[in-house]
Amino acid sequence: MHRIILSGIKHSGKSTIGWDLSSRLGLYFADLDDLILRDAEKYETIRELYRDLGAEGFQEQEYISLQHFLQVNENKEFVLSLGGGTIENKKAVELMSENVSRYFLDALADDLYKRIIKNGIPPFLEGDDPYKNFELMYEKRSALYREWADYDIDTRGKNPTEISSVIESIITDQT
Repeated sequence: MHRIILSGIKHSGKSTIGWDLSSRLGLYFADLDDLILRDAEKYETIRELYRDLGAEGFQEQEYISLQHFLQVNENKEFVLSLGGGTIENKKAVELMSENVSRYFLDALADDLYKRIIKNGIPPFLEGDDPYKNFELMYEKRSALYREWADYDIDTRGKNPTEISSVIESIITDQT
């Protein structure tokens, strides 16, 4: 059974690759950020929700939305893209310990930072030195994702279709 979880730092391509991969494999696709916004109806964006609830409140909503998704899809195949910070949510991570294949989409820090700030500095990077805040977050989360993931996928120099092909090859080799 294919229960695929895509993880990585914010703007590493999880959603784009998730859509492509799910289409290739004929699987249901879900984006955890979309599930969170669906469940927390009064918010229009993840940034708005995070600003209002803070890190702790956001992680609780993330956990609830992930738990609900996994319960509803307990016996189903899917591709799920996580939020960039899900790896720091211990309760959420514990939910994804069994019966899933975990992929870390590894990308260059500078590329990700440019993508992230394109629409302004997000709340989790605010402060005197947003780039330094990002570097620290990138190092911490990348290490956690590498340790947690079953597969580390180097996305550098590859487009989403090529990355999906790499993951599809891994899946094909397993069956």
